[in-house]
Amino acid sequence: MAKNRGRLRPTVRDPVTILTEIANDPEAPATARVAAAKALLTHQGAQPAEDAAIDDVTRRALEIASGRAERKVH
Repeated sequence: MAKNRGRLRPTVRDPVTILTEIANDPEAPATARVAAAKALLTHQGAQPAEDAAIDDVTRRALEIASGRAERKVH
């Protein structure tokens, strides 16, 4: 097996640090900053405020609309 000579492995960076940098970068697109902030909240176990405010009926409707949930017939 040939050895990897002359090539350096890229340094491994902490994903949380990268997301924090993106969320705090005023030059980054707004959508990237929001996505990074949401990912950080999800990673920390918190629920984004906009998702916490959704009631059960709205959450179910969004699941059905996105095709993620099975339809239940009552």
